[in-house]
Amino acid sequence: MILMNDFMDKWTWSFTRATSYEQCPYQFYMHYIKGATGLDNYNAQAGEVAHSTLEHYLKGELSIFEVNDYFNEMWMNVVTAPSIPDQNGNDPKDSLYKQLIDYFNTALPDVDGYDILGVEKKMTFNIGSIKFLGIIDVLLRDKGDGRLVVIDHKTYNAKFLKSGDLSKQSREHFAGFKKQLLLYSLGLSERPKELVWNLLKNKRIVRLPFNRSEQEEAEKWFVSVVDAAKRDKKFTPNPDYFFCNHLCEYRSGENSCPYRLLDIVYMKCKDDICGEWESNKNKFFEWAIKEGFNTSDNLELVKLNENQKHSPENSTFIENNS
Repeated sequence: MILMNDFMDKWTWSFTRATSYEQCPYQFYMHYIKGATGLDNYNAQAGEVAHSTLEHYLKGELSIFEVNDYFNEMWMNVVTAPSIPDQNGNDPKDSLYKQLIDYFNTALPDVDGYDILGVEKKMTFNIGSIKFLGIIDVLLRDKGDGRLVVIDHKTYNAKFLKSGDLSKQSREHFAGFKKQLLLYSLGLSERPKELVWNLLKNKRIVRLPFNRSEQEEAEKWFVSVVDAAKRDKKFTPNPDYFFCNHLCEYRSGENSCPYRLLDIVYMKCKDDICGEWESNKNKFFEWAIKEGFNTSDNLELVKLNENQKHSPENSTFIENNS
């Protein structure tokens, strides 16, 4: 019998694999251990198209006049996953396309003053005893001071304050982005002077100085996540409404996650609990999983909600988990 620890010891880990476990151990189990077929995600597909377009452009394989046609052809062939219209009936995939094509038409990266050392540069190295694969989108050397610059392309739509600073929510996202580039930097022969994010939707550049102490913290985080995954025997799901219904590859289909609650259940319970939803949603999910609800049982759950008033004092799921 192969122990899980021995099985994972043979893996080449990545930042994506570690964050997958941190986001939801059950999804991690389904994808990396069980190998279950999942659904494509149009956001991921769009990111693939954007990265491919920039890769060919920065390698000199596309001229500035060929970028638009290449992107459009790739989009038509690759971005095939469906999207969910918003409450006003607008298709977010259409909005994403417009933002990205605007970027490629008006804001291609300017690398004058830099030597390009690598584009989609793959590096395999060890973090402690863990084999790790990192792919740097663009690695530059500043012709002025001779120091390295690590660039990551993001299709993430960052929010900025009037002052020009990132919003609190976006800063939290960048904390994760920073861990990724700090780990990648471990595979370089010298420390970079800065980490840079090319925000395609925003048509903006965010620069942060390299910090060795932050890199050490990123190493500790990565090792702790891998260690937790190796020791895990249950791979307990971590339900999150937005992730479950929009991003998870097991949100529906033949391998649909039995722990995902449909939009109608979420919205009904959110309305019933009102302002207490955020503080009580985890207990609700725990209760629903304990009771064995799955995607086919959601209508029954909605009916139950209509006959009971959910509140912090008398909610069934709170009483069952107190």
